[in-house]
Amino acid sequence: MAFCEKCGKEIPEGSVCADCSVQTNANTEKSAIGKILDTKDTTNDYTKEEIEKNKVVCGLAYIPILFWLPLVAGTKGSKYCKFHSNNGLLILIIDVVISIVGSLLGLIPIVGLLTSSVLGLIVVAYIVFGMVFTFQGKVKELPFIGGIKIIS
Repeated sequence: MAFCEKCGKEIPEGSVCADCSVQTNANTEKSAIGKILDTKDTTNDYTKEEIEKNKVVCGLAYIPILFWLPLVAGTKGSKYCKFHSNNGLLILIIDVVISIVGSLLGLIPIVGLLTSSVLGLIVVAYIVFGMVFTFQGKVKELPFIGGIKIIS
């Protein structure tokens, strides 16, 4: 499956989007990283006003300990704020799990250090991915974990 480049709706490869008439390119082969980063885009489910009003506070939710900020400082009851708070909470949980695993693997001299470093980079990648798209006004799921909903 592919996503429409204009509206973000999921459509079959090589077909035309029913909403905005954009043709997907069936011959374009993405790299492995491109496939991972091509996550579901739900930007069109939110109003531009809601996104612009809450963009900064939602971007800060990707700093793991500040996942709660959009729920308190954002528009009350906003689905947009809940989406980003949920992503921030997922990153916090992953960070805690990785810290525990890293501490346990730290008992193994070189393997522990290398594994902890790589796992730490994964958390940083999630933070950067979430912040960049939020500050761009896009609403995209995080790779691999975006479908998990804790805050609904």
